[in-house]
Amino acid sequence: MEALCHELGTDGRLARISLSDGLARWRGGDGVFWIDVDGSDEASLEALLDQVGVNEFLKDRCLHAGNTTVVVATPQGTFSDVMVFADRACTRRTRVSVLSLHKLLITMSPEPVEGVGAIREAIESLEIGEISTSRVLCTVLLEHAAFTGQHVHALRERLLAIGDRMDHDMESVSPEEVEEVVHSVLLAFAVANEQAEAFALLPNAASEGFATEELASPLGLLITTSASTERLARRLDDRAENLLRRRRDYKNELLNRRLALLTIISAIFMPLTLFAGIWGMNFEHMPELSRPYAYPAALSFMAAMGLGGVWIFYKRGWFD
Repeated sequence: MEALCHELGTDGRLARISLSDGLARWRGGDGVFWIDVDGSDEASLEALLDQVGVNEFLKDRCLHAGNTTVVVATPQGTFSDVMVFADRACTRRTRVSVLSLHKLLITMSPEPVEGVGAIREAIESLEIGEISTSRVLCTVLLEHAAFTGQHVHALRERLLAIGDRMDHDMESVSPEEVEEVVHSVLLAFAVANEQAEAFALLPNAASEGFATEELASPLGLLITTSASTERLARRLDDRAENLLRRRRDYKNELLNRRLALLTIISAIFMPLTLFAGIWGMNFEHMPELSRPYAYPAALSFMAAMGLGGVWIFYKRGWFD
């Protein structure tokens, strides 16, 4: 488990300090702190929570987070569990659990989450003087929501590009490409949906460590942003399914055309095969065998039958 401790300075900056010093100063009422925990195992996390003095209810929530979207508030603090993307390529999802206590914020994830540095920069760019744990919590969640929104908008452009290519040349889009973008959209929708659900609950999760009355504007922005992203992801899910359906329909149409061609070829050659079978019989008395022009006449007749079949199928639109 890797735990990074930062002091939230009165100048709006984050100062890196050791975990032991941060906890000691926090217990003594000296300063406001943020602890970011990556790759937390149950034993190490439980030891940290015991040092903080978290009550059994919140400790149980922290130790067993990850099953579903949760936002709960107790007099001691507010706990929330949110799904986020673990990497910048948005191929893996994980959960970030947040425990907001009085002058202490703890963020926890079972695996390292890329882009934490950008979150720290966003916190320092607030330029509001003394930073509270509530504002840091909102900033952390806003950064994750904004990144999810950027990814969903990028997926929209990708879907539009694939649809345009399909309109001009269906063969330029491989089935693997369509299936990959469909998977990406489903993953993005899952993350956006859970974020929207969790953020909508935050205004009702006030506690000593999360002063919602001071955060009307950032909470409103968080809820609006996540809801907008969720709606867009839902629409993209429909578009992705449409692309997949178009690709399947094209493959079925191509297969039907090939079967139709085979049917035409079979229909043309079946009469010729019949005549070849008849004239290949070994009977003693076959009038055609004694005629000098029977062979070229038979070939001419079979050629006429074949060409006639092709003409009939062409006139009826079978080659369209």
